[in-house]
Amino acid sequence: MRPLLVAGLALALMLGPSTSAAAQTTTNVCGMLVEYRAPTATMPGSITVGPEQFAIDSRATIDMSSDARIGSLVCLTGTWQRSQTVGRVLTDLRVRSREASAVPTSTPLEKCGVVTAYDFVNVPGTLRVDDVSFVVGLPGGFRRSDVPTLTLPYAAIGLGTGVCVRGLVSPLRTNVWHLLSGEVVVTGRPVTSLPNTGTAPDNRALTLVLLLAVATFFGVRRAIRP
Repeated sequence: MRPLLVAGLALALMLGPSTSAAAQTTTNVCGMLVEYRAPTATMPGSITVGPEQFAIDSRATIDMSSDARIGSLVCLTGTWQRSQTVGRVLTDLRVRSREASAVPTSTPLEKCGVVTAYDFVNVPGTLRVDDVSFVVGLPGGFRRSDVPTLTLPYAAIGLGTGVCVRGLVSPLRTNVWHLLSGEVVVTGRPVTSLPNTGTAPDNRALTLVLLLAVATFFGVRRAIRP
């Protein structure tokens, strides 16, 4: 009995991640290339396009265009099987730049609110208004430099700035849009501003700092009272 068990374990290791007997499923997804790790002879790879994540079989056939880079818009077509250990495993895949393979589907959008985060340093850049993020600086879209030139210098955009974003957008994932064209109009003054980046502060941390300051003030007054 024991030799049979050992032989079974060895066979499982040689076969790699277990996949279901169901037929292979084709996929076609477009979005931002978030992550890519090529497989090796012994380890599966992985790829994330927009919100969709896949493992890549070590024996998969891969056809990836040279202009498909992290942060660029791509379209992924391929075939995958369900694995009990790593989820969806691509057995073949083809990745092409979205600008070269398809015209982005554009939707008119107007979003007015308060800036809660922004980044005009990295590529691509981002501008978050309330809970909606706009990605700028991708090929074929709204350039990061357009944000200050269409409105005011960088200092005009800060945390708490009232803005309206109007233009054509293409969906990347939930509440994240690629800003293809349009304008960003400042409608209110910022609470605070940084040269190129910013993230909304944690209100709980600010409250704690204020409470500590008040406690320190009254503690000092009590200590020096005659």
